Amino acid sequence: MEKLFILGDSGLVGSAIIELLKEDYDITGVSRDQIPKAKWKHLKFDLESDQLLPILEATQPSVIISCTRGDFEKQLETHREIVKYASQTNAKVYFFSTANVFDGIPNSVKIETDLVNATSAYGHFKINCENLLTEGLAQNAIILRLPMVFGKKSPRVKEIVAALRNEKSIELYENLIFTSIWDTQIAFMFKHILESDLRGIFHLTSKDVMDHTTYYRKFLHNNVLIEKGNIKHQEPYYLALGSTRQELVDYEYSNDDVIRKIKKALKKFKQ
Repeated sequence: MEKLFILGDSGLVGSAIIELLKEDYDITGVSRDQIPKAKWKHLKFDLESDQLLPILEATQPSVIISCTRGDFEKQLETHREIVKYASQTNAKVYFFSTANVFDGIPNSVKIETDLVNATSAYGHFKINCENLLTEGLAQNAIILRLPMVFGKKSPRVKEIVAALRNEKSIELYENLIFTSIWDTQIAFMFKHILESDLRGIFHLTSKDVMDHTTYYRKFLHNNVLIEKGNIKHQEPYYLALGSTRQELVDYEYSNDDVIRKIKKALKKFKQ
């Protein structure tokens, strides 16, 4: 079995990938969280205090998947260790990035060939990681950018549930235009990229855009406490990804497809 190493195996993206691939690959995952009864090799790892290189050298993966969170500078240090290991072993590295690498030019939908430009600290950090990996590993670094991510156990769905229970208000932005994705869809698209040995930059995203208020109104009832938010931008603020990668055309889906999954996840909660 090919050895996969997942940095961030307890998170939304990492756990979705493991669930899909665990029967076909020898998977080692790390995170700072304990995972009781994990059906893969799970190791406790805190990037703010632990070194990753000795773990990589001990496990010898041919594929490294990075979907972790944490202190930005500590993450960069960890990814430098990944580059050191991967450059010596010819391992492939799949790095999950974000639409925020374009938040400095939020005037349109962005495709894979558009130049990045960020103003947020988060966007800057992701750009730095992308550059570190691509400069160090060339085509063995594969960049996977994500839009707004939802899933049954995602923070966004938990926020929606709290709003439906009137435990807290929810903020909607009329001038925010975005794309979205469901966690299991990420896993299926990733599997295709991995097993087809595709390289380069990919935007894993819905094929259409929608404004934030219209999107959320499709599953919120009228009694939910809503606060109107407004991003300080004269025109519609796009945090939206598009894709020109024809290799993923069979995996196209819409925002309404994601909304149907959100509605299904919310069915067990009283509205």
